[in-house]
Amino acid sequence: KVNLLCCVQRICSFPYEQVGIANKAETFFSWPEIFQKRKLNKSTMKLTPEAAMSYEVPEKSVSDKKDYRIFSLPNNLKVLLISDPSAISSDSESSVNTSSLSSDGYDGESTSSSDSDTFSGDSDASSSSSAPDEQEKMAAASLLVDVGSFSDPSDINGLAHFLEHMIFMGSKKYPEENEFDKFIRKHGGSDNASTDCEETVYYFEIPEKHFEGGLDIFSRLFAEPLLKKDSITRERESVDSEFVTRSKDDNVRLEQLISSQANKEHPCHTFAWGNLETLKNNISDQQLHDRVVEFQKRHYSAHRMYLALQARYPLDELERIARKYFSDIPCNNLPGSDFSCFNHTNVFPMTFFERIYYVKPIAAMKRVDINWCLPSMVREFKCKPQELVSHFLESEKKGSLSAYLRKKLWILDLMAEIDETDGFCHNSLFSIFSIHVYLTDNGYKNLTEVLRTIFSYIKLLHEQGNSQKIYEELQAIDEAKFKYANESNPVDYVEELVMNLKYYPSKNVINGNRLLFEYNPEMIQTFLDHIYHDPCNIMIWCSDDDTPKDQKEKWFGTEYRVEDMPEEWKIMRKNVEIFPEFDINQTNNFITTDFTIHHPVTSPMDAPKPPIRIRFDDLCEVWYREDTRFGLPRAFVYFNFSSPLPLMDAKNSALMYYFVLILKYLLMEELTTASEANLMYSIIPGQRSFTVKVSGYNEKLHLVMDAILKKMVNLEVTEELFEALKTRQLEEYHNNLIKPRTLNGDIRLSIVEKAYIPQYEKYNALKNITLTDLLDFSKIFLKFLKIQGLIQGNMTQEEATTITENVLNVVNSSPITDLSTIEKRTYQIPIGNHCVRVKSLNKNDVNSFIVNFYQIDQPSLENSCYVELLVNLLEEPLFNQLRTVEQLGYIVDCDLRENCGIAGWTVAVNSQESQFTTEHVIERIENFQKEFLKILQDMSTEDYHHARDSLIKTKLIPDVQLKDEVLRNWDEIVTEQYIFDRIAKEVEILGNISQEKMIEFYQKYAVDEQFTRKLSIQVRGNKEVNENAEEQEHLPEILKHTFDVPQEESAQWKYVNDIAKFRNSLFLHPALNKKLS
Repeated sequence: KVNLLCCVQRICSFPYEQVGIANKAETFFSWPEIFQKRKLNKSTMKLTPEAAMSYEVPEKSVSDKKDYRIFSLPNNLKVLLISDPSAISSDSESSVNTSSLSSDGYDGESTSSSDSDTFSGDSDASSSSSAPDEQEKMAAASLLVDVGSFSDPSDINGLAHFLEHMIFMGSKKYPEENEFDKFIRKHGGSDNASTDCEETVYYFEIPEKHFEGGLDIFSRLFAEPLLKKDSITRERESVDSEFVTRSKDDNVRLEQLISSQANKEHPCHTFAWGNLETLKNNISDQQLHDRVVEFQKRHYSAHRMYLALQARYPLDELERIARKYFSDIPCNNLPGSDFSCFNHTNVFPMTFFERIYYVKPIAAMKRVDINWCLPSMVREFKCKPQELVSHFLESEKKGSLSAYLRKKLWILDLMAEIDETDGFCHNSLFSIFSIHVYLTDNGYKNLTEVLRTIFSYIKLLHEQGNSQKIYEELQAIDEAKFKYANESNPVDYVEELVMNLKYYPSKNVINGNRLLFEYNPEMIQTFLDHIYHDPCNIMIWCSDDDTPKDQKEKWFGTEYRVEDMPEEWKIMRKNVEIFPEFDINQTNNFITTDFTIHHPVTSPMDAPKPPIRIRFDDLCEVWYREDTRFGLPRAFVYFNFSSPLPLMDAKNSALMYYFVLILKYLLMEELTTASEANLMYSIIPGQRSFTVKVSGYNEKLHLVMDAILKKMVNLEVTEELFEALKTRQLEEYHNNLIKPRTLNGDIRLSIVEKAYIPQYEKYNALKNITLTDLLDFSKIFLKFLKIQGLIQGNMTQEEATTITENVLNVVNSSPITDLSTIEKRTYQIPIGNHCVRVKSLNKNDVNSFIVNFYQIDQPSLENSCYVELLVNLLEEPLFNQLRTVEQLGYIVDCDLRENCGIAGWTVAVNSQESQFTTEHVIERIENFQKEFLKILQDMSTEDYHHARDSLIKTKLIPDVQLKDEVLRNWDEIVTEQYIFDRIAKEVEILGNISQEKMIEFYQKYAVDEQFTRKLSIQVRGNKEVNENAEEQEHLPEILKHTFDVPQEESAQWKYVNDIAKFRNSLFLHPALNKKLS
């Protein structure tokens, strides 16, 4: 009754005359027609604020303390407000959450215990507060425009993506190019955007004090964008560089290949990325400018926009802000692109499903993909039938499809899903449901039997998979996860919810993509009918397939051949029998039933207390901390096992990684139900150790840990399994190193870190490793260990002690007698300019990756703070000069590096050798490094203090979730620094770094030749792609660097052509670990 009354009141108070409706009574029968009759543009936009529509308040979990409001502005722009009720500091300023000690995430350099071989430029660390009244938090905004690449004109592919870039090039009020980006970065925030098939999303985060300032510039980009013709050349080059940078990504190439097979009149038959050919070669600059302006005016209308704002402001204040800055965005009331004649039945020609595609990948792998084109699932969020089917297909427990195929040693991994993060697979016109199966060599040889097994399991699901019992089990798991969800970072949250705002009813904006609402047997059976009866496409990827590929996809150059589907496969799919080994009706014993909170929440804003040591002796140290801040039934159990054995040589280092790979493979069947019940585990190999991490609801975490420990000490491996996974590990090393960025990081760390053994050496050693070697390693490794542990969250100290005792009893190790054998130590780069230049391992990749690494001579917390502040000052002008102005490449960045306590920083550029030579790029980096000294000297005192204070505010942001605090504590433990109040110390140091001191620091370590320790690592791409060149078909017998040293000596650079010899000549810093009493 209340809802009905509110509706009547809104209808009766609506200013009908302003939108051309004479008789308000008509609206009771033709309410939708109002929106067809409204002519809202700049000249007619006179609706009062009261006329804007409001909607139901979204449903939220009991643990969510935020307030929400949804309404429409007079221009019909739909807005979601998220008010964070946590207290605001005295100066009402907060900031973006970044790392206090940034690290590579790369092997050996990360401050986490496990030195992962997977390169990432990002940091996992987080910051904390030192006092309640200094707590800070960030604000965030995201705006979605209801248009994407499906609306690209057929003669200008990539126009929607190009417009996304052009939008940032200034507005009438703020005409300077990249003014928005400069403002955000200057104040310690970040921003980005992405173009998908049906929407383009823009988002940013910034300290609350500058939120309105950021929103002012941000909103103008949509209200009055300049789209200057002068910006076309630079942003076109940026789009092309982005395209080339991603051109060797097999997943990107797959999507484009599928798109190319669509019917030509279908909107998905497009090249969404765009490049110089589509944006330059076939169109003049004036024509392109005219078309991009036309596209913007046509599609960037307020009634097709959605906005999400989050800050620690009351809802009324957030609404005031939204109205002030976004109400004047023009609304043309034009409908979006008309796709009404398109659906899943006319996406592809029938020949797409009746044939087999043999595709040549970039990476070394063997994979088969089975794809179905189905009705769109976007609006079917209540039931989500695809989640039940994916659950069955991806399950690895006994009786599952994966368990059967693994037992046969035919597969390494299997995934089945509609990828809801990818607009090409999940959109309003159709959905693509895919099964991706990563094959062993034996599985590839038995591909027919693999497919027979899959189709047999699908037949079982068609007959028995419509299970209300399993659906309700998944429903209960999702409900618990939603009820006790961790808080998301604001920028991630607004980006997620602005998409939900478009697709879900108002009350389901928060939970629409997270819950299963209703069991709908008819809908589930219809979905199963599609998978069972509808034609499917099969794509087979094999890097070892020597059969010539007679076709090539136009844009990415993916080579493939097409053959008719074998008659045997057609008959097999129709007539296959259900295998007796299959069983889908099994109970999940890991589902949590006890969600008791053991410790009261004192205050989420309290400064976190350090963990306490509950066990310390020659064998192990274990730390414990109860959760008194977040009040969720979650806990984290981390244990790190270190041994000198992996450090002996490349063979033992490779065995460490291989041991972990096999251990994870053997645990899949036993622990798949734990993962389904949101009990997560990971086993991460490093240079000297591996780490076991278990997290989730605390009630049954110990069961997961027990299973891992038992398998760890009793490794049972057959010769067949050993050989199958050995190939997988070799492929992983190879696939990492053919990426220029990963190869670059591998070389740098092999020089800097004493314990770091490069991946190519592990690859070469692994070639000759036997099963006996592995089994011997697994026993010897566990004999002598140093064990470090952290147990934190909703657990009692008694429970933590019990888990610790169980770990020690099962592992049954002795302490390492000489701990110096596992010390973490760093080599000192010599004074001067040293360079390692190698050729890319991928002979058909034009991408180059150039990194200058600057190392500080002495370890100290003070030096780390200087470098971190320097990186913050360096980031924006570096990006602006080398990326925006000079367009050297799509990726231009700088990062703080910490190697075993020795600080440094890197400047990196990913360019294309076909456009800029490596010599030119390094020259421009060097030139900028000199110019930056003048930038520092000319910087006003006010701007310097603002940059420094923004970094300090950044460090005072409270943890968003318990994991942030856990990771920070874990870093202190495994690095043996134990500075649990690191943030407070860093804040004090930063406050004392004057501009004069920073100039002196930069001049000493980056400019002065008497002190600068610089190492340039350059991976040179190929000048051009040779269309006729044969790419390497198989895993090479040996991997090695091809040095690219100039013939003539350089007066500026000392070139290195023997890394081992160079490293052996370097001074080795002593270990920095603290000795605990």
